[in-house]
Amino acid sequence: MQNGCPGNDQNDQLVFDSKQTAWIVSALLLLLFFVFMAGYFLGKHQAVEQFSHALDQDSISDKIYSSLYASYEGKTGIELDSDKADTDKLNPAEPSAQPLEPTVPAPTKQDEPVVAPEAEKVEAQEAATSTALYYAPLIGFGSYKSAQAYFNRLTKRGFPVELKQRTSKTAKGRIIHWYQISTIPYTSRPELEKLIATLEKQEHLINSKIVTL
Repeated sequence: MQNGCPGNDQNDQLVFDSKQTAWIVSALLLLLFFVFMAGYFLGKHQAVEQFSHALDQDSISDKIYSSLYASYEGKTGIELDSDKADTDKLNPAEPSAQPLEPTVPAPTKQDEPVVAPEAEKVEAQEAATSTALYYAPLIGFGSYKSAQAYFNRLTKRGFPVELKQRTSKTAKGRIIHWYQISTIPYTSRPELEKLIATLEKQEHLINSKIVTL
C-alpha cells in the first residue's frame, strides 16, 4: 500500500504539469496571434496614412498649380485687353470726319502720304468758252461710311453736292481708294463762288478752289 501512494502523486504531478504546459503554450500562441494581428493592422494603418498623406500633398500641389495658372491667365487676359484698348486708341476703326484739303484724301491707316491726282489740280487759267463747266472739290475721306454721312448732312441742308470715289497712288506706289465730296458742275462761275462762300461760312470749309471741266 505504501508503495502505491508515491506513484499516484507522481502521476498527478505529471498530469498537472502537462495541463499547465498546454495552457502556457496556448497562451503564448494566443499572445503571438494578437501581436501578429496588431502588427498587421498597424502596418496597414500606417500604409493607409502614408497613401492619404501623398494624396493630400498631390491635391495641395494641384490646387497651388491651378491657382498660379488661373492668376497667370487672368493677368495675361488683362494685359491683352489693355494692349487691345491702346491699339484701338492709336488705330481708330474709321478716320475722323475733319475737313481736309479738297484735293488730298483723309490719312489712311498706314499714314502714308497721298499724291494728289493730276485731274484734281486747279487749272491755271479758265476756259474762255461759254460752254465751260465749273465745280469745287470740298472735302475728302478715307472711309466711305464717314463720307456718306457727311454727304447726307449736306444734302439735307439743301446743298447741291455729289459723292465720288477717287483713286490715288501713295509715295511708295501703292494704289488706294478714297471718297471726295464736291459741288455739282455749274455753268455760272459767280453762282458757284456764292455757293462756296456759304459752305465755308456754315461748314467751316477752307481752300475750296474752283476747277474748270
